[in-house]
Amino acid sequence: MPEEEWEDGDSGDGDDLRRRRARGRYAEGYCLANDLEQSTGRVFQAIARIVEASPLLRETAQIMQSKIAFPSAGATITALASDYAGAAGSNPTIVVFDELWGYMSERAHRLWDEMVPVPTRAVSVRLTITYAGFEGESDLLEALYKRGLQGEEVAPSLYRQPGLLMLWSHEPVAPWPPLLGVMPSRGGKIRTQQASGPCIVRD
Repeated sequence: MPEEEWEDGDSGDGDDLRRRRARGRYAEGYCLANDLEQSTGRVFQAIARIVEASPLLRETAQIMQSKIAFPSAGATITALASDYAGAAGSNPTIVVFDELWGYMSERAHRLWDEMVPVPTRAVSVRLTITYAGFEGESDLLEALYKRGLQGEEVAPSLYRQPGLLMLWSHEPVAPWPPLLGVMPSRGGKIRTQQASGPCIVRD
């Protein structure tokens, strides 16, 4: 979560040196799922393992049962159950939705509507990772899928339109089944790299 910026310095031989300083203060990351056990058991635990494996991050992080805090930057990563009331008032830098196919209730729809990218941050994104599920199972996922297909196919299975970039694959792209990801954001360039599963990025 904590980002870094570089400042110019001056070494003895006249070359510029660059030193790191924490920025991106007070970032808020959220891991959402159908229940708290799922949100803490999959995405959140994967994040915790990454933090523990990073010499830079583990020195500054406090890992708790459902939250990872970076006190020096005032940043947090929090696992939440599908409780839209508890999510109200958040100011997210990133929101990760896990298994959107299981979001079928009105409560789940309200949570999705509540956890949107905010205009008050330079970076505010939403990422969704899910199996495709079955037709008629999740109106939320089906509507998102149909919206994505309306975009221009700029590469195999990759669709782009204003505000949305969707990669939806019916073929395995890794040793595990196909995934869908959604990440809306406010402007800026989209940077892509080889991924382990399909993703949707909102520009």
